[in-house]
Amino acid sequence: MINAVAQCAELLSGHLLDCWRRNPAGKSHSSTKLLGSNLGALSNLGDTQLTHLPSLGIYSSYSFCKSFCSKSPSSEEPEAKATAAAEDEKRRSFVVSYLINSCGLSPERAVSKSRCSCYKLRFESSKKPDEVLAFLRNHGFTNEDITWMVISDPRVLLCKEENLSAKFEFFYSIGFTKQDLPAFISKVSIWRKSLGGFMIPLHRLLKNVLRSDEDVVHALKNMGWLLKKTGGYKGLEPNIALLKEIGVPSSKISLLMRLTPFVVLFKPDKFRKLVYEAKALGFDVSKSSFIQAIPALNSGYVTTRDRCMQIYKEWGLSKDDILSAFLKTPQCLLFSENKLRETLDFLVNKMGWQPEAIIQTPQILLYSLEKRLIPRCSVIHVLIQKGLLGKGRGLLYALVSSEKRFLDRFVYNYDHIASQLLLVYQRKADPFKETYI
Repeated sequence: MINAVAQCAELLSGHLLDCWRRNPAGKSHSSTKLLGSNLGALSNLGDTQLTHLPSLGIYSSYSFCKSFCSKSPSSEEPEAKATAAAEDEKRRSFVVSYLINSCGLSPERAVSKSRCSCYKLRFESSKKPDEVLAFLRNHGFTNEDITWMVISDPRVLLCKEENLSAKFEFFYSIGFTKQDLPAFISKVSIWRKSLGGFMIPLHRLLKNVLRSDEDVVHALKNMGWLLKKTGGYKGLEPNIALLKEIGVPSSKISLLMRLTPFVVLFKPDKFRKLVYEAKALGFDVSKSSFIQAIPALNSGYVTTRDRCMQIYKEWGLSKDDILSAFLKTPQCLLFSENKLRETLDFLVNKMGWQPEAIIQTPQILLYSLEKRLIPRCSVIHVLIQKGLLGKGRGLLYALVSSEKRFLDRFVYNYDHIASQLLLVYQRKADPFKETYI
């Protein structure tokens, strides 16, 4: 029996190959139909039985013949495919319409989101999406918040309400409010992250470093876009451990986490390189400048650093002057070109201060020109005009003191012209255009 089956299989496969070579469209060939009908007897043995005959090559021959001689596509299949395509297009049109009318997306963006295979966004009823939108609005989400949230990831429309509710309650419990939670969630697909596997462990890790929930919330807001990445905080533990290992105080680590948490989320190898580069330049690990230097040394800022150095040199500053300023205030090499040029132009040409004197207190370059430097310098300019202050580098400290101290020392201290000075400070008068003598 086995020999007969083997011979049959080999014969069928041999004839079939010969037919196929002569006519690639052999499925319509009469001999192929004959072979297909004869194969029925062989197929009665069943796949299970045939697998016991590998040495005879029966199963491979049978499988080949069976697949080749299988029923050809009927004329009904194209019609079925066309019907399925039409139904799919109908569902997509419904989704596009919903994204536009209920979520505020533009037609172009709605079409793009509906066609993106990564989202697989299909629904034939608005019941589930309507429930999600109602839930979000009950938690303070505006139409704009909802639009951004759907743009970020439209799959939120199909999320289970109990899952959303659990995550919202968690965020409220750690300090988010109904006022600031929408802005955080709407642009970050945080609702897709596991509560027990992602958010709670991340919160615990941040809390161990930052201590207060207020600082944790602040850090989460600053690292929001990184939370979209799977395992986006994996580098956090080894990077924090490295900072502690080289002697960075906990208070400074906390400062780094609050101000630039994305840096601590760098891959450990990259983070280690930046840390030791900062040490090699001479930054003191116990000071805030060391923490500020780590992001400043990131390769992403090379062009910005080079541009700032060129501008300083144009004002006559040496490489040593610039390095000294960088060691005091690393951010002095991270300004935009317009910001740095406008600030130096005002301090040198309007106030008459020398670039060498300015760069010795580089912190003043960090301040807003409109909100801090011009108002305070205007007051100082009036006092100098009236002979109440002498010109000198010592006046630079007026720019770094607190507002209360500045007003007490340079405004209210001069009773007879305090009201005039206050108008100047509030920028209701311009001492560089008017005469106050």
